[in-house]
Amino acid sequence: MNKSKRIWVVGAENLDDAFGEFIYAGAHVEMAPDPKKSPIDQLLDGDVDAIMNDISDGPTFKRLESDPRVKHLWVDYMAEDYKLYQEMGIFTPAHLLVMSKKLDQQYPDLAGKLYRAFEDAKKIAYQDIANDRGSFSVVYLRERLEEQEEKFGDPFKYGVTGAKADIDA
Repeated sequence: MNKSKRIWVVGAENLDDAFGEFIYAGAHVEMAPDPKKSPIDQLLDGDVDAIMNDISDGPTFKRLESDPRVKHLWVDYMAEDYKLYQEMGIFTPAHLLVMSKKLDQQYPDLAGKLYRAFEDAKKIAYQDIANDRGSFSVVYLRERLEEQEEKFGDPFKYGVTGAKADIDA
């Protein structure tokens, strides 16, 4: 790989599926040598130097954490997340749900229904942690949730108003 130029590699069937019109001017984007190969395998096999990927799968997380060749961009990423929160009032965004104006006009109550559904799901998830059944297998899980609430309030604020700091950033 040419180290003087940043190359973005996407693992999609074609570039339009991956970025569409959102590729910034001057970006060098190319298809992965094997788009069917997972980003994790591309990284571990040396096909790419770095990845930006959601690692919500437990075995994959352990695989990466135990590989001495793999390093986090920030060693203490939890401290960096809190620093970002202190400086900007946001917790590192990981997922977005975006709806077109056309869909909103066609179904004017859909955005509100989605918002309420996500709020309800978040309450259920937090309640599971707060209940005994949610904290049996992880020592002090409930206390960590309480610590999070004291430190961040609700780090996952939904809606345009709730996520204003994220949107502005």
